[in-house]
Amino acid sequence: MLITKAFFLLLWVLQIITLIWYVNKTNRELENFLLSLKYMDKVLLTGSGKSFERLNLTYNQIIEIIRAERAVRESEHQYFRETVEHINTGLISYYNTGEISIINSVAKKILNCGNCVSIDRLEKVNNELPGIFQSLEPGRPQLHTLNIDNKLVKLSLNLALLKIHNEEVRLVSLTDIKGELEAGELDAWQKLIRILTHEIVNSVTPINTLTTAMISQFNKAGYPDNEHTRNLSSGFKAIKKRNTGLLTFVESFQKVNKVPKPDLQTIGIEGFFGNLQSLLQEEYKATNVVFRIEEHFTMEVDEQLITQVLINLIKNAVEAGAGKIELIGKLATSGRPQIRVNDNGHGIDEAYLDKIFIPFFSLKKEGSGIGLSLSRQIMSLHHGEISIASTDSSGTSIVLNF
Repeated sequence: MLITKAFFLLLWVLQIITLIWYVNKTNRELENFLLSLKYMDKVLLTGSGKSFERLNLTYNQIIEIIRAERAVRESEHQYFRETVEHINTGLISYYNTGEISIINSVAKKILNCGNCVSIDRLEKVNNELPGIFQSLEPGRPQLHTLNIDNKLVKLSLNLALLKIHNEEVRLVSLTDIKGELEAGELDAWQKLIRILTHEIVNSVTPINTLTTAMISQFNKAGYPDNEHTRNLSSGFKAIKKRNTGLLTFVESFQKVNKVPKPDLQTIGIEGFFGNLQSLLQEEYKATNVVFRIEEHFTMEVDEQLITQVLINLIKNAVEAGAGKIELIGKLATSGRPQIRVNDNGHGIDEAYLDKIFIPFFSLKKEGSGIGLSLSRQIMSLHHGEISIASTDSSGTSIVLNF
């Protein structure tokens, strides 16, 4: 009995030790499995027998399923990111706290905000922006004209509310519709000018013909020279002079409405600047006009029309008291050819920046108001755009993007 008791005691101790070792081994295998799940590695259990083989197979099947699901989610996430980045509309997603979770490159470009982490930080771009974002309502687009980096942009903003993981997310789309508005505005002005030109010419031409005939008949009649006849002759001449002025004004209308179709040719910026400098050196030799080329490029333009645009801009700068005018040829971040005209003359008040391209609007006493309007129309025919940045203190910068 003593030997039996000792044997069973030893067996009992050995079984407890074996059980502890087995439980620890199972825990280690489970830990290895969980670590394999974490790092998506294959599992190889060290036990032997069919049960371990089936367990190995099941573990690895589970890991393959999770790995495939994760790959699908990663590809969908990457697709979503790429779509957001390449869409032509600016997108900003942010939480109720104001923290920005997503802002694509188009939104960064529109807002000139490379490191915007919260809606409050947009105040540095324009102090009205945070309030505008807070005032947005789902399904009710808003249109705002803002000064961003000394340039006017016309933004269309729309808000959508999303719920992700029980948290409300605000998704704002913003589009700079300045180009579309300008195209529509230009088309409307052209139609109006055509109608006005037609009506004015139809009314003024007969008056001009009749007045000329009356002056001729009056001079041939040989009326006595007295105060009455002198007043009559003076009145006829005043009517003719005013009529001639109206016809001249109509001609300026026609200039805005009859820009020829561009004859596009490939020209290099060096040759173009060289020809322009030759044209300007006599007329503006008293003004310091500097030409600078930052990148060498070619562009498809009508050289005569673009030269006319730049001469208009230089003339405006000189009339604004500029002592130095700088023409810079470079490539924009998008790779598009760009010519920038900077001057240190009297700037333009912000209140007038969105009006200066309107036909016949001029801030100069003797200005016709067709130069900038004509320039915008020429750039539009080149499928380009003209933009302006100006302050009262730092002069004016006008950019031609081709």
